[in-house]
Amino acid sequence: MKLKFVNQQALFHDIQMPTIQTEPLEFGKVYEVGDDIAHFVLHTGHWERVEEEIVAGKDDLTRISGIGKRTANVLIEKGIDAFHFLVGKTPEEIDAMLDGALNYVTVDTIAGWQAHARQLMEE
Repeated sequence: MKLKFVNQQALFHDIQMPTIQTEPLEFGKVYEVGDDIAHFVLHTGHWERVEEEIVAGKDDLTRISGIGKRTANVLIEKGIDAFHFLVGKTPEEIDAMLDGALNYVTVDTIAGWQAHARQLMEE
């Protein structure tokens, strides 16, 4: 997850290695942190979540119900950047292409995406 540091006075507590960094963090800089750390530090008010930009694809995959920016970016990185490509493969083939990159996605989820993509293609 990407977070922007918004408080110059704060110290960053890394919960994976329980030490406090004493070197100053750069105000306004975006840092990549694990989800566990992000959820821990977001409530402090010293950090803001940075929404990820969608990588340009042939179709806006976020129009499909259940696909957000992160999921769309992973799909695009795996070569699934258009509705016709998504519906042109079986859910099992798409799942194999993802190779665990979206561990919360099931074959049934993919089938749902495909049904919605077909509807969008007909618009």
